[in-house]
Amino acid sequence: MLVKSKLLFLFMLPVSILALLRWSSLSYHFYDFGIWEHRLYSFLRNPLPIAFYFHRPIYWLYIPLYELGGMLPLLFLQCGIVTLSAWIVHRFAVCVLKDSLSACWITLAYLLYSPVWYICLYDFHTDHWFPLLFGLLYYWEWKKEWTLPRLSAVTFLLFAVKEVTPFVLILYFITAYWRSAYMNYLYMFYFTCFTILGGLLLTPYGVTLSTIQPLFPKVFFFFCLFAPFAFLSVMKPTWLAPILFPFIFVLFNSNASHYSIGTQYAIIFTIPIVFSAILGIPEIARWLPRFKRFHSIRITSLIILIVSFMFHALLAPSPLSRQFWFEKYHSDYHWSKFIPTKRDHIIAESLKSLFEERNYIVSVQNSAYHSILAQQRCLLPFPRGLTDEQSIAQANRVVIDTALYGEVYDRIDESLYRSMLKILERDFILLWEYDGFRVYGSTESEF
Repeated sequence: MLVKSKLLFLFMLPVSILALLRWSSLSYHFYDFGIWEHRLYSFLRNPLPIAFYFHRPIYWLYIPLYELGGMLPLLFLQCGIVTLSAWIVHRFAVCVLKDSLSACWITLAYLLYSPVWYICLYDFHTDHWFPLLFGLLYYWEWKKEWTLPRLSAVTFLLFAVKEVTPFVLILYFITAYWRSAYMNYLYMFYFTCFTILGGLLLTPYGVTLSTIQPLFPKVFFFFCLFAPFAFLSVMKPTWLAPILFPFIFVLFNSNASHYSIGTQYAIIFTIPIVFSAILGIPEIARWLPRFKRFHSIRITSLIILIVSFMFHALLAPSPLSRQFWFEKYHSDYHWSKFIPTKRDHIIAESLKSLFEERNYIVSVQNSAYHSILAQQRCLLPFPRGLTDEQSIAQANRVVIDTALYGEVYDRIDESLYRSMLKILERDFILLWEYDGFRVYGSTESEF
């Protein structure tokens, strides 16, 4: 118990400090940190209209914390929820492997898993609930400790986390029914409910699938998910079945962020991969007759830990990784990005002064976001709001950072960026500039 607590503390402390430093150094983005902060603030100011946009009911749990201290408590909560998922991984590993040391090694391998670090440091997303809630589903199923209150609480929380979750749960309940006859009526009841609710919920939002190209980055994405646990997950395919829908969604998606290990989309794969790998370890022990089962499990667990550390050093955003220390990778997680600078301080103070009225329609560049902008009447991603096309309102304040040249929406498009700069120079006036960071105001709003 003491070793497990130390492992959790050694993860929770540094990742929380890094999240705080990223927030202090203005390293969070409009997508999706700014979007949800603006929604939370707007709800506190006028709760009735914004309530209709909350298609993820889990956000109702965040409102009291946001009202108490803004986004910082939510960032710490995000890290805490992910840390708790490691406790479930440890419990499951102890039950399956029957060895506390091997369980600690697997838990440490999980805490080194790159998607676990990215979900804590890559802005703020409801996806951070996935490891804990899916972990509870798998753990209670394995222990045969399902009760109606437990099943109801976990499944409905998962339903509230993200609009695509019902399809994942459908596959989970089908395979759970296949694996065990324990409490079949509960599985079938929830399978029926989520089949209906999933279809109703996904219909308004739509799931758009496009092309399988480019194939190599998607193959690399899945390689980076399965390789840290030595591909042992494939030995228990029914435990992987719930991620079939996210797998298809990634495979036939043209948006690069959906098949990037450094975004929130990877976290939904983690628990099925990790738990199925844990179940695969005793299978490996049966293939090593020269070793006792006890020794085979320890050797396999140690190999997984070593491989996980190697992938952590290559891919993760932590102080143990290459991108944290070497500037040549041009990473958003280089150590210098965690240190608040004089420039960050001047920009933050100036934005507070320029947006003191809190009644502007703001178009902000994705990486130029600051929390004060969430407290405005309307918040749009740059360059939306500069023209009438695809905009719900015309911006009267524009915030950009020319050091991030070419960034529009959540991608790089230098041609569009240059054309938007011409519109800014023609239709807006420059209110403030410091070291390439600019705030424009429309002539109508300023005079």
